[in-house]
Amino acid sequence: MDALYLVESVHYVVLLFRNLFFRFRKQHEQLQAVIVRVLRPTAVQGQLRGVAGTEQGVTGDQIETDDLSAVREVKLAYENVKVVDCLDLTPEGNAAWEAALKRYLYAGE
Repeated sequence: MDALYLVESVHYVVLLFRNLFFRFRKQHEQLQAVIVRVLRPTAVQGQLRGVAGTEQGVTGDQIETDDLSAVREVKLAYENVKVVDCLDLTPEGNAAWEAALKRYLYAGE
């Protein structure tokens, strides 16, 4: 009976972590989609404005570079999380997940 309880409790913890990782990945994909959707039209408008964009000292090419940089930053931040073993339920595995999450959250700073 104790072994069954242990297996069920470990299974429950694995399910909790799985849901945490799935939610994190979904939020990451949403963030990436928002960045692309919000910044891309700005780059196109900057190119079409031409003179108006250069009056403010910002050209369409600079905006595109910033867009690529933002997308690249999010992708690189996610790479920190991808290397964490999501099935490692030890205290070391938990610490690795928390450290990766902090690196992800503060990657752009």
